[in-house]
Amino acid sequence: MENRFKNLHAKKPNSRKQVAAGSRFKAARRWLKVVNIFGLVDKGMLLKVMPFIFFLTVLGLFYIANSYTSERTIRNIDKTAKEIKELRSEYISVKSDLMFVCRQSQLQNR
Repeated sequence: MENRFKNLHAKKPNSRKQVAAGSRFKAARRWLKVVNIFGLVDKGMLLKVMPFIFFLTVLGLFYIANSYTSERTIRNIDKTAKEIKELRSEYISVKSDLMFVCRQSQLQNR
């Protein structure tokens, strides 16, 4: 008497790997067919253009990183400007209090 359950499961993983690899190739071929609508793109041309596409991708990533960095810097500048306004108003109020206390009439009352 054989163990049929074990034999069935032993065969399935191999077939799944083959199907997954085959579906990837089919998907890549479908993508190539979509790109090659008018027959202008072939494998050789695609391989020649790949470094340029890679360069554009890296350039796009740098552009996105630069925009995030500039937004963070702008937020920091706004935060610092608000702090400066608060400190300036505090400086003016303390200065006016000091001027009031330093008057000669206030000194006499003390």
